[in-house]
Amino acid sequence: MPTMTEVVQQLNEEYYSRIEQIQAENPHDTLELSSNSGSSTTVNNWREILPVYAVKTAADPDNGMDVATLDDTKVGILRSIFWDMNKLTIG
Repeated sequence: MPTMTEVVQQLNEEYYSRIEQIQAENPHDTLELSSNSGSSTTVNNWREILPVYAVKTAADPDNGMDVATLDDTKVGILRSIFWDMNKLTIG
């Protein structure tokens, strides 16, 4: 079972990899990155992501789960919340 620190690091790496992929797939002369946190290459909203994850997993009336341990299902839930809260777009 992975630790929360390991999963956070993995999701951060997925985020950075996706930014690099977007850059490589979209030729450009100028690149402008922006985010609500001011730094688009750093994920700064883990303080918001983790409480949403905790409520979503523990408060589910049909299938409540503990938040102290992680398994593939819980990592999937956390990954989904992460990407919902850290969208990358090309514009």
